[in-house]
Amino acid sequence: MASPNIDRQVKRYYGLSKRYIDNAMVEVACGRWKPAEDLLWGSVVAAVKAVAWSRGEPLQDNGEVEAYTRVLGQEMKDRRIRDAFARLSGYATMFDRLHDSPRENTRRLIMDVEEVASAVQRIWRLLPTEAEPGNEPDIER
Repeated sequence: MASPNIDRQVKRYYGLSKRYIDNAMVEVACGRWKPAEDLLWGSVVAAVKAVAWSRGEPLQDNGEVEAYTRVLGQEMKDRRIRDAFARLSGYATMFDRLHDSPRENTRRLIMDVEEVASAVQRIWRLLPTEAEPGNEPDIER
């Protein structure tokens, strides 16, 4: 049986992930790409940490989070999850190219944002949802 502390930590990570992705989408809608990138990174990291923590596998650093993300992607047979960090790594380059070809690169940035947002939502589906006393968090999705 998991401790109530684990439940709180999973809820905390999920809440951070949700808040970050929601704020990232606002930033994208306003054309503020750099803040959106930072928020997307935070959302993916928090979502992956929530799943790992719910499974009793707390992650310590970004390397562990990135590796665990690939594992989750393979487990779910989902390229969006598996490639989330690769997409975010290419985001900065695409952002820098906005000045060269604004229309095309904006379209590609939006596609990347949508792919990462989809990956985050798919990661959330790996979280426990049934509330059992002292075991699983009651997470609204």
